[in-house]
Amino acid sequence: MKLRNSLNAFLLVFVVLFTANAFSQDAPIADSVITAKVKSKIAMDKSLSVFKVDVSTTDGVVTLSGNVNSDAEASAAIELVQATDGVKDVDADKLKVKESKHPFSDMAITSKIKGMFIKEKLFSDKDVAAMSISVETTDGVVTLSGDADSQKQADNAKAIAKSVKGVKQVESRINVK
Repeated sequence: MKLRNSLNAFLLVFVVLFTANAFSQDAPIADSVITAKVKSKIAMDKSLSVFKVDVSTTDGVVTLSGNVNSDAEASAAIELVQATDGVKDVDADKLKVKESKHPFSDMAITSKIKGMFIKEKLFSDKDVAAMSISVETTDGVVTLSGDADSQKQADNAKAIAKSVKGVKQVESRINVK
């Protein structure tokens, strides 16, 4: 059974990668391809594959629904999805967290920003210090802290954070080296 699941996951990843390469970088990625990429990433993530999380995509917006046990698992799912090429936004309103210690909207904002940092680092030419900037959200106010190699990296991080729906304000405490 494990071998069959592993083989199915491998085939899904292969199909996703093959299909994704059929599109040029300038063309929008089809919703079905985005959904397949996200499902593949969830299946390959040992911390998330044990949960029943449904994925659907409409016009680049990925909707997650289902149940997870903790804020950390919900955050990991949202960040993973937001970091996927072609994803415009993540709607996690239907994702239920069994044991939540923080307001869901703040956790979702933080996760989306972190995911966008990773996506920008991997798939665009924007200079972002994806791993050295911390993100915290309280009542819609985002605080960025950590280190950046340049003012451009700090400015890009702030612009990305401001672009997320639900963000009321961004406070930057980023140190430029």
